[in-house]
This record gives sequence, structure tokens and C-alpha cells, in this order.
Amino acid sequence: MVICLTGAAGFIGSHIADELIEAGHTVVGLDDLSAGKLSNVHKQEAFFQLDLSEAEILFQRYEFDLVIHCAAQTNVRVSIEEPIYDAMENIFGSLSLLEAMRKWDVKNIIFISTGGAIYDANSKRPISESSPPKPLSPYGIAKYSIENYLRYYEVVHSFKPAILRLANVYGARATKGIINICINKFKADEKVDIFGGFQTRDYIHVSDVVSAIQTVIDNNLEGVFNVGTGIETSLVNLVTTIVGDNKKWALLLNKQPAIQGELDYSSLDSRRLQKWGWKHKISLQEGIKLLRNA
Repeated sequence: MVICLTGAAGFIGSHIADELIEAGHTVVGLDDLSAGKLSNVHKQEAFFQLDLSEAEILFQRYEFDLVIHCAAQTNVRVSIEEPIYDAMENIFGSLSLLEAMRKWDVKNIIFISTGGAIYDANSKRPISESSPPKPLSPYGIAKYSIENYLRYYEVVHSFKPAILRLANVYGARATKGIINICINKFKADEKVDIFGGFQTRDYIHVSDVVSAIQTVIDNNLEGVFNVGTGIETSLVNLVTTIVGDNKKWALLLNKQPAIQGELDYSSLDSRRLQKWGWKHKISLQEGIKLLRNA
């Protein structure tokens, strides 16, 4: 297949590109490099440094079988501080991509959405796809808006979307996310601000996200799918696991009050995707060990 991959130089996107190219697909990557890095781009990838608003340039050059949309402003705190910027990047940028697909008659899209920021924290956990969305942050609102636009394009323009609502993803190449931030700063002997401590998250390794995408492609799936472990880990327990027996790292922790606008609790029920043979393979302890030893 010829696949258009947005956010191709980013954390998750670059791992997806590696796997797709290894599987024999042609990957055409788009990234504005506002957060992504050229060093993440696979040597066999056709890469274009473009904004999402310029996506149609790629559709003029290639006949795509599939679009995988990873590009996004992903920082919840930034969305809270700058909701207009978040909407411009995540909603209007995505609409430019969807309109390019419509114009060039590309129907298949995998959209990387969020599970941690879309659902109501008061829902029964782990949260299933049938739980009503109730996003609290502008980031979650933007992601859910794109999901609704995809439903419009599905009904009116015969798109075939698969929406993956991800838990908190971590792993090599990530520059954001509490796990990577902690380990990178600890290794640099820098202090780390820890906001709150009681809140829980579902942490999933990037390799398990990539395998979820491969499952969707292999089975030509459509609809909404959670991608998580179903396991809740509190921030306090997470940081304790990261620090381990390193007393020097423990001294670098700087506790701060929790930030308004973030969910208190989150974990995802991924049984819908598991029915198609997917399951997570990397435990949180194993994933943290891999990053500590890198």
C-alpha cells in the first residue's frame, strides 16, 4: 500500500513509519517539524516538511490507499493555556487533510485520537468505547471534534475511518509524557516538577500502539477502538517505579499542586480490539526499564 502518514517525524508517527516500511509499504510522510525531528525519519520514507494546511500537495503527487493521521498538538497543558492555538493546529489542520482526501477520493483513514482526554473520569473503569465522551480539556475537545467530523465524512463522503483512542503512550524518542520527561531529566541531573500525585493513568508502550495499527490495517477495521492496558497507575506509584533505588533521582523530585483541567482517573478497556487478535505485550515495569537502560 501507499500510505500518507502525518506527524511522521514525531514520536508515535516515526515508530509507525518504521513498522510500515519494514512490512513492505510505501510511506509518504508529512511533518512541519515543530515537534518532530528529522533524525526520526526512516531513510526509505518519502518525507515532506509541510504543514497540514499544505497536505494537498502530497495528494497531487501520490495515489494513496490509506491515510494515518498522527499530527497534532499533543500537550494538554498547552491546550488549557492556549485553546485557540490548539484548535488551529488540531481542528483546522485536520480539516485541511480531510478536505484533501475528499478532493482526491481517498476513503481510508486511521485517526490517532485520545482515550485519556475524551472520556468522563466518572465512567466505570476501565472505560469502554460505549462510554459517552465528556472531554474536559481543549485538547480532548479538539480530538473529539475531529472524530465527529470523520463521522460526517463517513456518512456524506463515504470515508472509512478507524479511530484509535490511545492511553498514555511512552517509549523511545518521546520528548513529552511524564515517564520520558522524568527519565530524561533525572539522567541530566535536573529537577522534575510532579503535579499532584493521586491521579491515575493507563500507560502503554509505543510498540503496542504500532501493533494495534497493524491489526487495524490487516483486518481492514472501521469504527472506534481503545488502545490501552486497562491498568491504572497513580502518579506517585509511577514516579516510585521510575526512581527505583536511585536515591539521587529521588532528591530531584519537586512536588507541585495538581493542574485544573486534567482528568483524575483514567484506564481503557481494549477488548473490542483484542477480539481481532491484538494485545499489549510490554508491561509498564519492563518499558520503564528499557528507557532507564537506554
